[in-house]
Amino acid sequence: MEKTYPRRFAREFHDFSQNIRLHVEEEKSWFELEIDTEPDSDLGCLWYKDQQKWIRAELHKGKPVIPSDVFEFSIQRQDPVIEGNALIAFANEDEEPVDWNSRELDVHIW
Repeated sequence: MEKTYPRRFAREFHDFSQNIRLHVEEEKSWFELEIDTEPDSDLGCLWYKDQQKWIRAELHKGKPVIPSDVFEFSIQRQDPVIEGNALIAFANEDEEPVDWNSRELDVHIW
């Protein structure tokens, strides 16, 4: 099991790059989030909401990943863009996040 991030306060959401990579394999796909801070910084564990339950994001090569099937996607008619969104939050490894401290993660694929 790879290292998890220790807890920190409200700045976690600002420590990620706006660039998110989509990985597609034959049987699954996921979004990999890029961290802008130093690898040893005090980020909390990243969680995402799948239906009505919170799931802690796994790490892939030290970066948190979110399965693409938890996103809700829509297609923009005026632009050739697919937009997806999912709910994410930070919390300690041993406790689930609370809804009021979560954010919507929007991705655009074109």
